[in-house]
Amino acid sequence: MVTLCRFLVFAPWLFITCVFCQPALAQWRGKLVGHYDSITAADDGLLAVPDAYAVVPGSANYHELSLVYENRGVSINGVATAYDDELSAQADNDVLFREAFYDFSLGELDFSVGKKVASWGVAYAFRPLDVVQQEQRLQDFTTDPQGRWLLSVSHFSSDSSIGLFFLPVNRDEQEREENGQAMAFKAVITHGDADWHLVAKADEQPVVTLAAGVSTVIGDGLELHAEAAYLSAYTRLQRRADAVVVDERFPYEEASFTDGKQLLLGAVWTWSGGLGLLVEGWYDQTAYPDSQWREVFDLAREQRALLGGAIADSAIYGNINWHGRLYQTTHSAQYNLFVRFSYSGGDLKPALDFLYTPEDDGLVTRVNLGYSVSPAWTLFASARIQSGPVGSMYGESPIQRLFLAGFELTLNR
Repeated sequence: MVTLCRFLVFAPWLFITCVFCQPALAQWRGKLVGHYDSITAADDGLLAVPDAYAVVPGSANYHELSLVYENRGVSINGVATAYDDELSAQADNDVLFREAFYDFSLGELDFSVGKKVASWGVAYAFRPLDVVQQEQRLQDFTTDPQGRWLLSVSHFSSDSSIGLFFLPVNRDEQEREENGQAMAFKAVITHGDADWHLVAKADEQPVVTLAAGVSTVIGDGLELHAEAAYLSAYTRLQRRADAVVVDERFPYEEASFTDGKQLLLGAVWTWSGGLGLLVEGWYDQTAYPDSQWREVFDLAREQRALLGGAIADSAIYGNINWHGRLYQTTHSAQYNLFVRFSYSGGDLKPALDFLYTPEDDGLVTRVNLGYSVSPAWTLFASARIQSGPVGSMYGESPIQRLFLAGFELTLNR
């Protein structure tokens, strides 16, 4: 309730800007979202810590008010957010623009300038083609992604499209990250029942990414898709060479690697009545290898063996908490299998997801429920359980269970 009150005081400028200052021909739509999260940390296992040293909150609240304004090629998506949890001293309030761009045409060319979402790909759980937006997938709660600042020129025909994108320095206000300047190219060609995607990106690092994808429909209820990418260089966290068993500073650093490869194969079956089945498997060389996870857990065992000794327990548990940073990425394992069962034929829309890591038999099970109370009101809930044998990535995760429940109110003009 405290979060909601702060949020309602924080956000009114969005209404003033988009409702009262709009031209008569403009269109707008608004959305108010709120949800409560109940988080269960691991109470045993190699990365478990007592409540006194916990960095995982037991509960959290999130509220979001967004308004989208559209008029003659201008599109603005403004959002005000409020978040707090039981470990935070105060709520984290923010106001930002997810999108703010202008689309226009000159002859046969289409231009776009501003902050805009550019999410590319034919897959669901993991997208090697998504070289610009780099959207995180498989989230417990999905919000509209942050757009990227860009200038693009595109040409569309009946069976193809081609586009060139200039990306200046991008700062993600929510993730507090910066992406350097880059150029990207995208082409989509339709041939028969198949759509072929070609993507290239080069940034100032310099890192070159080449990607390709295809999707095709077979019969009335089967769709097949594939994506592959090559990265000339990539980074991931790796333990510092000079790190000790119980370190006084963060023991991981960004390490650089070359020749990264990603490959995904997937299929979607749909039946009359709204039943659906999605199966995807992928290899991601840029994710953490199983050997690195084994090193992490071996180190955690060594650290736990020092508890109650000469080194303060707070220092040991602090080092164990640092291992949790390896979980804060889109995908933490190189080999993955994803299966999703869903139903969308009525007001109640359930879905059941399984994410399996075959190298260590880890498993993430997620149940999602959405219920349309009316065209404007939707209620939703999600439950996630991470499990696996001792020494598996998901079995040793600092977060074992998460339950989320909330609402979404949509208004259109």
